[in-house]
Amino acid sequence: METIALLLDIITLIIRETQAGVDTNSDAMIKSITDMHSNDEKKWKRRDGTLVKKIISLINDMVDTRSLGESLDLDSIHRRLSLLLAQDEDLQYSDDGDVIRNMLHNITSNKKSKDECEQEITRLKSFITNAHAKDKIKKIFRSKNLALSDASGAGEVFEFIDNSILELEEVRATSSKSDEAVMNEIDLSSENLSDEASKSIVEKYVFKTGCKALNAMLQGGIRTSEFTTISGLSHNYKTGFTLMTWLGVLLNNKPRPTEDGMKPLSIWLSFEDDLINIIESLFRMIYITEENKDPDLGTMSLDGMIRIVQDRLQKTGYRVKILRVNPSLWTYKDIFNKIASYKSKGLETQILVVDYLDKLPSIGLGNGIMGSDKKDLVKRVRNHMASLDIAFITPWQLSAGANGLLKDGLGDKEFLSHIWDKSYYQGNNTLSTEIDLEIFVNKAKFNNNPTAKYWLNVHRGKHKIPSVIKEEDMQFWIPFPKEGLIRLDEGSDTDISVKDPDNSSSSSSSDFSL
Repeated sequence: METIALLLDIITLIIRETQAGVDTNSDAMIKSITDMHSNDEKKWKRRDGTLVKKIISLINDMVDTRSLGESLDLDSIHRRLSLLLAQDEDLQYSDDGDVIRNMLHNITSNKKSKDECEQEITRLKSFITNAHAKDKIKKIFRSKNLALSDASGAGEVFEFIDNSILELEEVRATSSKSDEAVMNEIDLSSENLSDEASKSIVEKYVFKTGCKALNAMLQGGIRTSEFTTISGLSHNYKTGFTLMTWLGVLLNNKPRPTEDGMKPLSIWLSFEDDLINIIESLFRMIYITEENKDPDLGTMSLDGMIRIVQDRLQKTGYRVKILRVNPSLWTYKDIFNKIASYKSKGLETQILVVDYLDKLPSIGLGNGIMGSDKKDLVKRVRNHMASLDIAFITPWQLSAGANGLLKDGLGDKEFLSHIWDKSYYQGNNTLSTEIDLEIFVNKAKFNNNPTAKYWLNVHRGKHKIPSVIKEEDMQFWIPFPKEGLIRLDEGSDTDISVKDPDNSSSSSSSDFSL
């Protein structure tokens, strides 16, 4: 499957380069790849060996046609590929077959502008180069494994090490001519500086949430490529508000357009809550939003709740994954690997919530200074999510120092207004420098009267976007229902939030209707 997918990417690259009319040196790279696979006799003995050989033959024909200056016949290529893939019965009835068919559809049926072709060319070259480098490394290690078995004596072992290093260095040199870490570049000596500058702008996709006041606070909603924290003291609705935000995004947005053939994916990854609890909370939020009352869970079966959650969360076009993971057995790299695993199955992650990222072990993070591991964790995850254009959200605990302010007499109503710009994060008090968007929540009660209502105060912190927010939109208040879950108001005629709870006629916590 991996070899076939790589070869189809090569066919796509040839077609996009031809459509864009760009001068490239991809033919040499393509020939190197096809020659390596053609000379690998083990591949021909595999189940898909014959299919691989025939696709390579098609690629060679396309390269020859292009070298002669002749135009490619896309219809002929499509028919030839379709016929080849149809002859493989195993592909017809598998998930791999779906992925291959989506890739085939993309190869010839999508008409793209020159700019779109050039963007896809860059992506394909990077992917193909990396895949080819991995294949070469695997080949080196297979051959070196045999050589090491035959080595005898320290001299031969050291010679084996030196030769291995040389071969691996050659792979690195030929595979890193373009630096993937450089996300944007502008050459100030260029005559087309304005064009380069416009191409360097990464267009962030904005996901509207299910809360009107939150959308106003965020100037539209949650953005891709941004690392967002929803922070508060212990037991202050951090996970609840995060779940509410994630649900609102899924209910109120169609997915961002995906890479060709990919299906949009949204993930909730929990390090502490059971899946059943998450499903029940999602069901209750959906029911409360639709019916304006809390459901009688005694009359609902688990299967019924799951079907409703499944229908609502995937109604706008997302594939949704909800995972419970033991954080003691994971590191941040396992999150990256899980995203890559889904991508290999044709799923493009657009939104990822991790509840809580801070629970991951600090293996391989930091420089030994207390708190540096947490900052390093956020930096690595943030940079990786930005490179994949993923909207990332995680709750985060505020520090004991923040809690001490309340013990020292700071009132609930003033709490978030006092701390939002002071980086009271558990684990590292300079964490805010690595975060793109800070949201703070606090459940507040204004007096000691047992019948007094609770409010959820939501306050924005720093947000790394150039536009300036209105002062009045920096925070809002939502009356907190006795049932403990807040309904969504986006798309409704009502606004559940208020700017000043002291001058509000909103209902008390004993009256659910908001």
